[in-house]
Amino acid sequence: MKSLIGILAVLFLFNSCALLYQPNMANVPLHKEAGDMHATVGTGFMGPNFQASYAAINHVFVNANGSYFSNDDNTGDGFNRHRIGELALGYYRVLDDNRTTVFEISGGYGLAFVEDKGHREPYSDHLKTNYHKFYIQPSIGTATDFFEGALTLRMVALKYTNFRNLTFPDQDRNIYPGMCNYIEPLITARLGYKYLKFTVQTGMSISLSPDHDLSLQGFPFIFNLGISGRLGRVKG
Repeated sequence: MKSLIGILAVLFLFNSCALLYQPNMANVPLHKEAGDMHATVGTGFMGPNFQASYAAINHVFVNANGSYFSNDDNTGDGFNRHRIGELALGYYRVLDDNRTTVFEISGGYGLAFVEDKGHREPYSDHLKTNYHKFYIQPSIGTATDFFEGALTLRMVALKYTNFRNLTFPDQDRNIYPGMCNYIEPLITARLGYKYLKFTVQTGMSISLSPDHDLSLQGFPFIFNLGISGRLGRVKG
């Protein structure tokens, strides 16, 4: 499993320019009623992901997400480290009488910390930056006792701040102004029974900002495997 998940990420990381944006697993809870709780623990190209979601009242839910990635190349000189935390507020609605089809939409904010050091020319700079992540994420899916599946379109805007090139420390910290935008079509599938399901999510991260200098310094693939747990309505 480790080699399957890591091989493409390693090839991309250390044979391309600095990797600054690493799309994490999308939180797609598919709530049906107030009191529902959903959590996922997964791992993929960009390391472990932790997700929680709670339907606070009818039609309203909150999400919390976290992800951490750390990878050193086999020379010991290059590495990439990335961590992000997110919070989101969303709306959900059951669309059919059988209560299997669900529409949801959420909007969220994340703060990320990134450090990348290449070991081969011309990608040998040592970079550190933060970015603010803003996103809107509509999904439509189906949820039964045995299977859950959803189609999601996540729209992401990144604002880089505190950019530093430690190889050339006199470089301006604000040389990358403006927003860097991506669109991310995703498929999520969960298979199991009621409260516990095996989860897979796959998709693409496509740049919409060709004029932004950092638009291509994002990982283009999204793939995660994990376990999802669901609790029904909380009594009392």
